[in-house]
Amino acid sequence: MRVKNNKITSDVWAGMTIAAGATYDLQATELSIWQANDKVISDLSSGDLLVGDGVTYQTAGALAVNYLLGTGTKDVNVQLQPAFASKKVGTKSLFIRATGQVFAVSVGANTLDFSIPFNVMKFNGLQIVNGELGETISLKVLDTPTGLISGVPNYMLNQFGFNVNLPSGIFVRESQYDADIYKDMVVRIELNALTARDFRVNYSLHEVK
Repeated sequence: MRVKNNKITSDVWAGMTIAAGATYDLQATELSIWQANDKVISDLSSGDLLVGDGVTYQTAGALAVNYLLGTGTKDVNVQLQPAFASKKVGTKSLFIRATGQVFAVSVGANTLDFSIPFNVMKFNGLQIVNGELGETISLKVLDTPTGLISGVPNYMLNQFGFNVNLPSGIFVRESQYDADIYKDMVVRIELNALTARDFRVNYSLHEVK
């Protein structure tokens, strides 16, 4: 599926800047973001943004919106992606962007936020290198400060860990099912710490580009 900027100036949709008259190919990992974006829907309705298959574009507002949502006269082709071990996601590639963070924590409840640095990423695990036996963590993913996904700033989109017990030393958690995350979304660890110290976390991230 391809979108086209039908304006005489560049503009930004769903975090993507598109020059005047230029096109952009939507990937399966991005489609839900574009479908839920109010500006995308509004500009498709007005004709400032067009959508089509790269050869023809829907120019009537209602048909354009239906086409994006998959309810129009043409089908939206969302391909089943191969196993995450594959380096390819549609026409794009995966690049490892493992990132470490150090948080100064105090005894008791701590909120440790990590902001996603790239436009489109996959997240499938984390490593904690200095946990203490008896501590617990919860893991959440929050929307961006502008509410890119939900329309509500910093809204909790999902929770992947619930009071998980840490061992002493190294704790590693990886999932077979990667999560799609986008720039400025937040991976939040809620830690119940037994001692004040530097708390070190490595995030398993993969940029899609």
